[in-house]
Amino acid sequence: MSAPLAMNTKDGTCWTRRTVTSGGIALYAPESVTTCPRFVMATEAELAEHGIVGSAFALPMPVAPEPEPEDGPQSFHLVGVVTADDYEEAVYAAEQAESGMEGQGYKGSVWVQDDDGEAEELRARVAELEAERVALRNDALSMRGSLAPADGDRKVPFELGGTLAPAVDWLVDRVSELEARLAEYERPADEDPIRYALTEQAEAASASPATPAQLRAEDVADLLTLAPAQHATADLDPTGDTILLEITATREQWSAWQTALKVDLARTTNRGGFTTSHATWRGIHVVISRWHAAEDGDA
Repeated sequence: MSAPLAMNTKDGTCWTRRTVTSGGIALYAPESVTTCPRFVMATEAELAEHGIVGSAFALPMPVAPEPEPEDGPQSFHLVGVVTADDYEEAVYAAEQAESGMEGQGYKGSVWVQDDDGEAEELRARVAELEAERVALRNDALSMRGSLAPADGDRKVPFELGGTLAPAVDWLVDRVSELEARLAEYERPADEDPIRYALTEQAEAASASPATPAQLRAEDVADLLTLAPAQHATADLDPTGDTILLEITATREQWSAWQTALKVDLARTTNRGGFTTSHATWRGIHVVISRWHAAEDGDA
């Protein structure tokens, strides 16, 4: 059974048959590529690995304008070299070439002519190029598999086309960008004024770390700014685990303190003009003693 003249793969590329190897294997290239070296063409088996969604064994004849009466077909000699194990295989290759030309709408004939001298050199060169083509093709398929794995995300932000050059250019630019960022990150501290200042501050902080008592003192000072009061004082108990807060506040001011500290109402006790309660401030237990301040209008 002859090979298809054209095939479509899952990525939307149309591949057309361009030539046949000495073993009768058809080689394909993307339809959009006008000229394609043999060593980068693909076989039907290679295309099948990417998923063939359609194939055609005949192509529609293009519609061309009627030739002028004085125009007529012309004959051209096509020169080619094929590597074959014997004369019969070379004849088979010629038949395949002739069939391919007919499939493309060309009329002509292909025959075998054996030139021992120059042909041997050409055969050796063809074999060398064929080996290069296979190696390059395998590398290209491996790169495609790495850049756009079937079971994962693409490594480049665009679809891979018939050539990998855009993906390679993008990767080179990305590596340069990351190297520049890494060099900036690894710049010595004394070459970066901001980083140098931060380094000095960090060293100073590590040289004299704040003690728990100093940290608690800061918490006490901040506590007195939470809400207004007629008078407010706060001290740490000797253990440093409890803040003793004493305030003289009106009902409105006391309400503000209750909201700011989220006072535990279940542990709040009122005794005439004196109230005691409990709360937590930055993880520290706070015991609150509130003296009732005179309200406006009170006798």
